[in-house]
Amino acid sequence: MVSETAEPRERCRGCGAAFKDLVCEYCGLASRRAEDPSLERAALDEFHVLLRRCDRDAQDRLLREGFLPSLEASLLEAAVQCLPYLVKESVDPGPAAAQRLEAIIAKLTALTPNDNLTRAISLYRERLAEHRRADRSAALLGLIMFGLLALAVIVAGVWLVVRLGS
Repeated sequence: MVSETAEPRERCRGCGAAFKDLVCEYCGLASRRAEDPSLERAALDEFHVLLRRCDRDAQDRLLREGFLPSLEASLLEAAVQCLPYLVKESVDPGPAAAQRLEAIIAKLTALTPNDNLTRAISLYRERLAEHRRADRSAALLGLIMFGLLALAVIVAGVWLVVRLGS
């Protein structure tokens, strides 16, 4: 976990900020490559704590550039933790959550396939597709509403011209 009292031990290789624990509090990169599954999981947990306590702009940056694990179990957990950020009713950091899930899927796809992994990849691709469909629907609805508003303004303008011209 992120320690509030720990003194910085080293500098981030990504942004140069001082590290207190396993994950850079500014850019979200891990301080070192974790070959040990428990260390990688601890770094992932620390990343998610950091992500939850950030404002929207920082969340967007962390989702795009932050720590991505390499081991299967941690990647699966990272995907599960990413899913709530795809839901429009929760925080909406734009396309960053979808980009993070795409990166996780790409890393999972590169691993040696097994039944569990294949099912997980399929599920995450399905959730990503649902998210994109919802985004397209929202954009289309916005365009329709804008078109109706423009039409109303034009009709009101024509009405005023006709009314004042009489």
